Amino acid sequence: MVDRVTHAAKIYNELTEAGERVLVIPAGGNKYPSSTSTEASRMRDQALEAGVPAPDIELEDSSTNTAENALYCKQKLEKHGINKVIVLTSDFHLDRSRYVFLYVFGGREGGFGMSFVGAPSSDKLIANRLGSREAGLYASSKKDLEGLKLTLADDSFGYHPFRNRPRWLLIADELLSPEMKHLRHSAVDYGSNMGYFSLKMVPHCGLVISNEGERNDQYEGSINVHRGRLAKMSAELQPRNLICVTTFNETMFDALHEVHVMFDVQLSLSVFHWLNLPTRALFEKALSAHLSNGRVTFLELPEFRHYVGNERQYHWQAVNEWYAGAKDVEEVVERAARKHGLRVAVKRLGANAHENGTVRTVLRVDLLDLPGSDSWDDYTVPAGPNDPSVALVKSIFACKS
Repeated sequence: MVDRVTHAAKIYNELTEAGERVLVIPAGGNKYPSSTSTEASRMRDQALEAGVPAPDIELEDSSTNTAENALYCKQKLEKHGINKVIVLTSDFHLDRSRYVFLYVFGGREGGFGMSFVGAPSSDKLIANRLGSREAGLYASSKKDLEGLKLTLADDSFGYHPFRNRPRWLLIADELLSPEMKHLRHSAVDYGSNMGYFSLKMVPHCGLVISNEGERNDQYEGSINVHRGRLAKMSAELQPRNLICVTTFNETMFDALHEVHVMFDVQLSLSVFHWLNLPTRALFEKALSAHLSNGRVTFLELPEFRHYVGNERQYHWQAVNEWYAGAKDVEEVVERAARKHGLRVAVKRLGANAHENGTVRTVLRVDLLDLPGSDSWDDYTVPAGPNDPSVALVKSIFACKS
C-alpha cells in the first residue's frame, strides 16, 4: 500500500507542477472485520504525510471489490466533471484493474481518457500472486460486475460475448486516440467473431474487410449473424464492411506482402493458435509476414506460460514451442519480427479470460521499418470499398462472397 501511495504522490506533484488540477481518490472499504479503519482512510493518511494537500483528496471508502471501486470512483469523477483518469494500482494487479475499470468507465468510447500505472511490488509478493491462476481472478471480476448489474447494458455478441467488450475497449482506446486518426483508412479483421469487432470499427474506418468463416463447427451461422447486424446499420456505413467468406491461412500473409498491399489496422484476436504452426520457425515466419501487412496490428495470443496440457489451451504443445526461451509475450513477438528483418514496437494492452479458463494477452504492434529495401511508398493501402486494390485482396483471401 505504501508503494502505491508514494507513487501516487509523485504523479500528483508532477501534474500539479505542470499546472494541472488534480483530485486524488484513495479507494477501498473496510474489508477486514478486525480493522478499525478503511483501506482508503489509511491511504489518505499516507498521502497527507507524502505532501498531498487535504483539499485535493476525496475518499472512496465503500467498495469491497474492484468493480465497486471502479463504479464509485466513476460516480465521484462525474460529479466533479472530470474525464481524464489515471488508475494506479500494484503492478501484479494491473491487467485485472484495467479489465474492470475499462468495462465500467468505457474508456475513450465512454468519454474518458484513461491511463493505467502499476506501482512496483516486492518480488516475494509478485511470486505469491502469480501462484494464483489469473483466470480465476477474472472470473471473480465477472461475478462482481454482474453483481452490480453492470453487464445488463452490455451490447456484446459473438462467440464469447462477455469478454468481447473488454477486448474491444482495449483496442478502442488505441484506435480512437488522436495519434491513430490518420491510420483509419482500411482495416482487416481476421476471425471476425460474428462481426462484433468489424462492426465496432466500421464507423471509424473507411473500409473494414472481415474474414468470416471459421474452421470449427462451433461457429456455424456466424456469417448470418454478421450480415443481419450489418443490415441494421445506416446506408452510409454498410458499404464500408466487406464480408469475405473464407477460411484464412498463413499463406495469405505472404501473398499480400508479395503484391505490396498493406492495411492501416489489422485485428488478429486469438487466431494464430488455430493455424498449423507446430514449430517456432513456422510461427515466427507466419507472424512476421502478418506484421508486415499492417501499420498497426492488434494481436491476441495465449498468456505467457509453460502449458502442460490440462489448461484447455488449443494447440498447447505448439504454443510452448513458440514461447521457448523468451521472458514474455512481448519478447516472443519482437524476436520473430527481428529474425525476419522487421522493426516493431510492441505495447501490452492487457489481458482477458476465456470461458474455457485460459487467459489471453492483447498487444498493439506498430510496424516501424519494412524489410529489405522496401519503402512505404511501395505499398498500396486500400482507401475504401471502391479502391482498385480491394479486388486483389478479395482474390488473395479467396472470398466466396
